[in-house]
Amino acid sequence: MADLIVKGLERQFGTFTAVKSIDFTAHDGEFVTLLGPSGCGKSTTLWMLAGLDRPSGGRIALGEETIADVAAGHYVPAENRDFGLVFQSYALWPHMTVRDNLAFPLKLRKLDRKQRDERIEEALALVELVGQADKYPFQLSGGQQQRVALARTLVYRPRLLLLDEPLSNLDAKLRERARVWLRDLQRRLGVTTLYVTHDQSEALAMSDRILVMREGEIVQDATPETIYRHPTDSFVADFIGSSNFLTGRADSDCSGVVLENGARIAVRPPSGVGAGAPVTAAFRPETTRLLADHETAGPAETVFEATVHLVSYLGAHYQVVVEVGDTTLRVETATPPRAGKVRVAIPDQTWMLFAGGPLEARKDEISNHAH
Repeated sequence: MADLIVKGLERQFGTFTAVKSIDFTAHDGEFVTLLGPSGCGKSTTLWMLAGLDRPSGGRIALGEETIADVAAGHYVPAENRDFGLVFQSYALWPHMTVRDNLAFPLKLRKLDRKQRDERIEEALALVELVGQADKYPFQLSGGQQQRVALARTLVYRPRLLLLDEPLSNLDAKLRERARVWLRDLQRRLGVTTLYVTHDQSEALAMSDRILVMREGEIVQDATPETIYRHPTDSFVADFIGSSNFLTGRADSDCSGVVLENGARIAVRPPSGVGAGAPVTAAFRPETTRLLADHETAGPAETVFEATVHLVSYLGAHYQVVVEVGDTTLRVETATPPRAGKVRVAIPDQTWMLFAGGPLEARKDEISNHAH
């Protein structure tokens, strides 16, 4: 196995640039997820890697082997790349049994009957479908069909595994189980994997690294924990997980931020932000706590006087919508809050600060996805 190296990869459709000269490396055995809203360029990127779409610029290499190099006029067709691709739709042949579906790519590679049988049994064992070889797709559940599609890819031992939202057709419970199973299988096989999804929970749970994409560009490349705890900008903070956003300005000595509601956060604004410059401040609902009547806030906490507007029970916690002046915020608590006035405490170390003012310019884009 070898590293997948992408340099300056670009895809244009007329005057529209879907992928804007992106660079990244997926190391040998790594599980890397391309994550972003619809239209961000993640699937286009995957299709160029698979050889189903020609790049307009850039280079793709697997170790020392160049797969595509637009400047040099070099392009390896999809059928010669030996990459595995699993689609959102399972694309199984309905008139073929599971065995015949798996045998098809092996026949194309001219393996003899004995080799085919050995590979098929091995692949079915990997996806836990031993004994299902003689069934047709319509006789299988959606989860089993998804495993057959994966087995059909694994049966010829691809050098790189490309997964285009393969779990999106499963119901929520089955999808949760499938992602654990799929991640465990990928680790056991040690195959380098590129995974495309718009589901942030999937990306956080399964990935070694996440590439967050927006409008054809990679806006952050980091581990799931880093992306969640230390997003590079307000777009990433909003797209990954759930965040509350407030606006303010750096104070006179840039030692903190004064919010529009008058509260002060004792956290330094981002580097390069001068006194009086606009700042966007964000915090996660789960980092807050509601103070009891006579409880004193800690010295490193920002406290808001708020009014409870709505309480929703979500099983593991309560989601509470509170109003701070004209601003609506979401907080989480393990116990139901009382109605009326409350105090919300946000630890200073949990604030995320970004240069720039209100997020009006991207409200339409953010509204296109659900938290």
